[in-house]
Amino acid sequence: MNNRIKYFGLGIFLFLFTLIIILWHIQVLKNEKYLLLSEKNRIRLVPIVAPRGNILDRNGVVLAFDKHFFELVAVPQDLSKNREELKELAKICGVDVEYFHKKIKERFVAPFYPVVLLRDVELSKVIKIEEQNIRFPGIRVREVFRRYYPQAETFAHIIGYTARPTLLEILTTEEFITDEDWIGRSGLEKTMDDVLRGKNGGTQVEIDNRGRMIRTLSWKGPEPGTDIRLTVDAGLQEFGKNLLAGRKGSIVVLDCSSASILAMVSSPSYNPNYFVSSDNRVTEILNDRRSIMLNRSLLPYPPGSIFKIITAISGLDKEIISPSQTFQCSGSIDIGNHRVHCFGARAHGNVNLHKGITDSCNTYFVNIGKMIGVDNISTYARIFNLGSPTGIELPFEKGGLVPDRIWKKKKINEDWYTGDTANISIGQGYVLTTPLQMANMALLVANNGISFKPRLIKTETNQNKKVSILSPEVFLPLKGAMEDVVRRGTGRLAGGDGISVAGKTGSAQVDNNRSHAWFIGYAPVKNPQIAFAVFLEFGGRGGEEPAIIAKKIVQYWMENSR
Repeated sequence: MNNRIKYFGLGIFLFLFTLIIILWHIQVLKNEKYLLLSEKNRIRLVPIVAPRGNILDRNGVVLAFDKHFFELVAVPQDLSKNREELKELAKICGVDVEYFHKKIKERFVAPFYPVVLLRDVELSKVIKIEEQNIRFPGIRVREVFRRYYPQAETFAHIIGYTARPTLLEILTTEEFITDEDWIGRSGLEKTMDDVLRGKNGGTQVEIDNRGRMIRTLSWKGPEPGTDIRLTVDAGLQEFGKNLLAGRKGSIVVLDCSSASILAMVSSPSYNPNYFVSSDNRVTEILNDRRSIMLNRSLLPYPPGSIFKIITAISGLDKEIISPSQTFQCSGSIDIGNHRVHCFGARAHGNVNLHKGITDSCNTYFVNIGKMIGVDNISTYARIFNLGSPTGIELPFEKGGLVPDRIWKKKKINEDWYTGDTANISIGQGYVLTTPLQMANMALLVANNGISFKPRLIKTETNQNKKVSILSPEVFLPLKGAMEDVVRRGTGRLAGGDGISVAGKTGSAQVDNNRSHAWFIGYAPVKNPQIAFAVFLEFGGRGGEEPAIIAKKIVQYWMENSR
C-alpha cells in the first residue's frame, strides 16, 4: 500500500514537472516565435490588383487595355442572417439564391474577405442594387479591371491573351500575385508579362480570433504596369487579315530601314477576349480542327523555289558560278533514279542565272547546286539567319531546318546523296523555313546584305544594330532578276498599275496533288521601303494568289504610309 502511494506521488510529481518545462519552453524560449505567429494571425492583407499596361501600335492605336467591369461581392461577416434578403438580391440578378450560397461556400477565405458572387454585372442591375443597398448588408458592387482586345482576331497571334494564375503560380511567383490577377499566357502578354503586370497594392487589416475585421491598419496603392508601343501598323495588319480571310497562311511585312515588323498576320485566327471572360467558346477554339491558335508566321514549312535565292548567292559569293554561265533545260533533269521537272515540264532552253530566277528553272538550279555543294549552301543559309529562331519578342518561335551531312547522319543515320543536294538547291527535301525568316531574307536582298534583327517592340531610341553580312555586289545580279520576275517572269501578277515590286515565287510540293505557295519580295524596287513574305498553306502556285496578295499589300502601304 505504501509503495502504491509512493509511485502515485512520484507520477504526480513527474506530470507537474513536465508541465512546468513545457510552459517554460513556450513562454520563455519560444516566446518571440509565438508572438510573431499571433501577430501574423491577427493581421491580414486584402490585395488590390494593379492594372496591366496598355499595348499600342506604332501610331498609338490601342490594341490591349484593362476595361472596367462590375462585380457583385459579399463580405461574409457582414451578411444578414435573413435568407430573404439574399433571395431578393438573387431575383434582381436573375439567378437562383442557391447559386449565391454555393459561391459563398466554395470561395470562402475568411469572414472579412470579399467573395465574388457575380462577374460582369450589367449596369442596369448595378443601379438597382445600389438604389437598394441599405437592404443588402454585406453586399457591395465593386469596379474591377479585365483585359480587353478591341481588334479581337486581328492581333491575337501577336498580342496573345491572359488568364487567371494557377495556385502553383500564386505560391511560387516572387512578386505578390493573387487569384484576381491576370497572367500572360501567349504572345506579348506572355513574353512581356513582367513589364505589363505592374505591382499589386493592398489593405492591411486587423482581425479578431473569429476572423472578423476589427479595423484597417494601412493601405498601399497598386503600381500600374508599363505601356508597350509596337512597331506594327494596325491598318496594314487589318488589311492583311482581310486578304487572308478564310485561308490558312501568313503575311509578314518588314520595314527595310530597321527590320521593324509592320504586319504579321496568321490565318485563321481566334478572339482572345474569350479567354478573359466566362465564354464557353474557349473550348471551341482549343478544339478547332484548323489549329487556329498556331502562329503560322513562326512555323516552319518547305520553302520551295524562294530558297533558290540562297543557292544563287552561295555560288556567286564563293565564285563557283557566274551570272553568265548557262545550262540547257529540256523541262526536267535526272538525279539517279529520280526525275526533277520544271513546272509543267516546260523546257526553258539555254538558261543563265537571270533566266533561272525569272522563270524559276529547276534544271538550272539543280545543276549549279551540284557544283556549289551542300556544305556551301547550308553555310550561306545560316548566314541568312535560317535554321534558328530570329529572336523576335514572341514565344514558341520555330527555327526551321537547314540540313547538312552531319544532321542527316545524326537524325536519319544515312549518308548525304546527290539527290539530297538537288532537293535543297530548289528548296525541297528536308529544308524548312518560317514566313518571318523568308521576309527577313527578302529584306537582306533589298538592303544588299545589311542585316537587322526583326523586332516587334518599338524602343525610345529606335536603334537597331545593323550588320553587313556579304559584299553588296553579290546581290546586284539577283536583284535585277527579281525585278524581272514581276515584270515578265513567274510573278507577273504582283506588278502592273504602276506598282514597283521585285520578288520571287515559290511552290513547295507537299504531295502529288498539293503544294504550299510563297511569294517574297520588296518594294519599291529603287530605294526599298518594305520587304515581305506571303505564304498560303496548300495554296498552289506562288505566282498566282500569293502574288496578287503581295501586290495589294504594296499598294496599301504606298497609299497609306505617307
